[in-house]
Amino acid sequence: MATWKKKDEAGAVHFQFLCASCNEKKKALLENDQWTLVRTDEPASCNDCVLRCALTVRQLWGAEERVRYEICDRCCVNEKCELKGRYS
Repeated sequence: MATWKKKDEAGAVHFQFLCASCNEKKKALLENDQWTLVRTDEPASCNDCVLRCALTVRQLWGAEERVRYEICDRCCVNEKCELKGRYS
């Protein structure tokens, strides 16, 4: 996954972690907004994909395993998700 970094006017540093697909979609926008690509193939979850994750949106990562896997099995948004209910 790509890691992008930007320092705001107050000096705070912000990061974006993007999978290859999301990185392709956002690369030009990030470059135009003065973000710097600091790493490729970063082993982190994609910020954009996480926002579409039903477990994250519904705050169910702490639910029992059966519930997490059931929700992931029905998910059609993140077909290639590496997590698939594995982490609580």
